[in-house]
Amino acid sequence: CFPRSGGWEKGGWQGVKTGTGMAKKLSQRSYQTLPKLLNANYDTIFLSPHMKKDAYTELLNMLGFANIYTRDDADKILMTKPMYYHESLSDSDMYKELENLLDARQVDKPFFLAMYTFGTHTNIDVPSNGEKFGIGKNETLNTLHNVDSAFGKFWNHFVHSKYRDNTIVIFTADHCHYHDKSFLSLVSQDSDYIKVFYDKIPLIIYDPVHKLPREFDAKNRSSLDLTPTICQLLGVNNVKNSFCGTSIFEHNDSKVTLLANGFAFYGICDGKIKSEDSIPKAYKDEFLSKKEKALLFYDCEKCNHVFH
Repeated sequence: CFPRSGGWEKGGWQGVKTGTGMAKKLSQRSYQTLPKLLNANYDTIFLSPHMKKDAYTELLNMLGFANIYTRDDADKILMTKPMYYHESLSDSDMYKELENLLDARQVDKPFFLAMYTFGTHTNIDVPSNGEKFGIGKNETLNTLHNVDSAFGKFWNHFVHSKYRDNTIVIFTADHCHYHDKSFLSLVSQDSDYIKVFYDKIPLIIYDPVHKLPREFDAKNRSSLDLTPTICQLLGVNNVKNSFCGTSIFEHNDSKVTLLANGFAFYGICDGKIKSEDSIPKAYKDEFLSKKEKALLFYDCEKCNHVFH
């Protein structure tokens, strides 16, 4: 959906302690979420790199994850003392935790386990024991190389595990890389690059259950379509929801996809990011209609009438 506030912006989750102020207010809002849909039949688990007292943990509780592991649980899961980096767990420790949690599962109940890593965020380099790219001159390349290595070690473990033939793995991102100095040095010569916090992101699906194409053109679809796509893969149909997207595998005649960052709106047209004032005339009416729905969503969210 289009939550009005989130992340590091004013009025969002970060920068406040859990259970207080804005975090407490945001946690009381009701949305339909993937964990809530799956809780009846799945163990829902989130693996967070941050401390339990971080407001991000309260966000995860609001989303409906039944089991949340934070930095505070890392000693027990890793069976060793992790090295904290920017007060969070390193990417290598996160993927090692994932391995250990999967190996330790004794129940046959299906599970939905989600996690994210911190190490590729803007203006940070890899920790002292991280894997740099080449001579380590560019911190963006270093962090991407480091997380790629961490994922690779997990993947080698996964494909030799009992989960290989019955578990779907999805690798994606919540946003593109921020245009900091090290990133711009890599893309500034690209003719189609513009300085916005929205761009193409990876979506890689390993699915031993369904026969999916090796490559798939999702056209102008966005992260809003991820949850409906997962629901389709899992056969979760005809359930009450407030999702603003649809599965990427469903036919869609839309010519423009709406991006919303607060009250700044953009469109994806023909695979390109367009600011509101540069939306092609042929797509303008559809864009404005979707913008109006997003603004209505904000109003409903403000009085907690998005989903009940």
